[in-house]
Amino acid sequence: MDYDAATDGADKHWKYNLDRQGFKEWCDDFNDRIVEEEDGTWLLEHIPPQLAGVPCHGLFYQYVLWHNNVAEVMGSLGWRMSEYHVKYEDIQDDKAGVFDLFQFLGLPVQGSIPNVPKERFTQQDYFLDSERIAISSLLKVIACRTVWSEIADYLPEPQMQDVYSPVGSHLAPQTYGSWPNLVWLLSFPFSGTDFTIRSVEKLSRVTTATNYAADTGDNYHVYPNVAYTTAGPFRRSDRPFPENYILVKTQCEVCTYCDPRHKITYTEFIEGCSRTRSSYNILGHYDPTLINKIIHIVRNPFDNIVFTFRNRYKKAKQNLDNDFLNTYQYAPEGFKKWCQHLDSRFNKVNPAFTGDLAKAAENIPCYGILFQYVQWHNHAHQVRQQMNVPSIVIHYEDYQAQLTSAMNTIFNFVQYPHPDNIEEILLQDEFLADSILEPSTNYYTEQEKLAAGIFVRELASQDALQTLQVYF
Repeated sequence: MDYDAATDGADKHWKYNLDRQGFKEWCDDFNDRIVEEEDGTWLLEHIPPQLAGVPCHGLFYQYVLWHNNVAEVMGSLGWRMSEYHVKYEDIQDDKAGVFDLFQFLGLPVQGSIPNVPKERFTQQDYFLDSERIAISSLLKVIACRTVWSEIADYLPEPQMQDVYSPVGSHLAPQTYGSWPNLVWLLSFPFSGTDFTIRSVEKLSRVTTATNYAADTGDNYHVYPNVAYTTAGPFRRSDRPFPENYILVKTQCEVCTYCDPRHKITYTEFIEGCSRTRSSYNILGHYDPTLINKIIHIVRNPFDNIVFTFRNRYKKAKQNLDNDFLNTYQYAPEGFKKWCQHLDSRFNKVNPAFTGDLAKAAENIPCYGILFQYVQWHNHAHQVRQQMNVPSIVIHYEDYQAQLTSAMNTIFNFVQYPHPDNIEEILLQDEFLADSILEPSTNYYTEQEKLAAGIFVRELASQDALQTLQVYF
């Protein structure tokens, strides 16, 4: 509503009073034009009744689409240029915001900075609380992730998202997007999946997916188009969908702490690859033939097992599990003691191994986890063969030795655009930088590693051994 034009007489045809009623009349005329210009029949039939009477809901719609387009452009150029976000209120309330803007532009500040005019009216002068909630609910289902993070502080908490979601999917399909082809990201627990997922999302600015709704945090119910099938997999974030392929995290069928006598069949394993867990902890399943490609993540088994211990220790700290913390140090000594506890639980009367395997196992801390690790990778290789889809192996250590090359391999495989300065971008992220540090120095002796080599060479399939032998 052009207040200045109305008050200084510049607009001779102005017919609206400068109060809530005049504003509502002006908005009604504007909304009518939107209906005429943009699929009016659909809007009239589908806009929720809570929104229908809200002044200027059509203008809010155009406001968000404009910002969505800006976010898309900035996202596509993000690694090529710097960006600076300015909120009007920052320069209205604090002249330091103006200095910051000039500094970003590399411009000198000459003279004094004039005061920025204060708003003559507030939101409450023109909108009822119920109308503000309705607008917030609409914007939440239309705005892309970047835009919503910028405007959410201006708005009350959205409500009735299940009612508004169909509106959002029609009015802003680029926010909702459509699922591309699925690519399994197969990994034994603590093999570097989180690093891979977070790095891919940070560099490509697109969403990945997961078989486990818990990975989405508390946002499962607000992400648009969250599930590929009713049973999953699930959209991991509200970043845009990639164009061709989307990574889907799965750990397949795994029992990290089971007795080695517990053998997992190939059928159980591949069913586990497509098994999902909803936000209500309900198990689901989708057809594995939906998968178009596979990325198989492999990590040094010694690092893998040490990281399993470290994760267990961190959970004990989070849960204030003093019994665990007092029993096991966050050090090689504590790790060895923890492994002795795990391995002592296995059946000694009817052991899983005899002969040379049994002798080797006696000298391997956490040999039970190592067995599950080998069994898992045997099945992972069999999945790649049986499914007969394009697949690649990524060694986690490649992130440490040649980060840019490893990430480029993934991006080329899934056809994602990516920046040139991969290492520079990722190492600025403290979590990602810390994740690729070597963790297991001094946790295994050379004798223990030699025993593990005998153990793995005896148990691994030919294909799995080709992948794992680099570690022994």
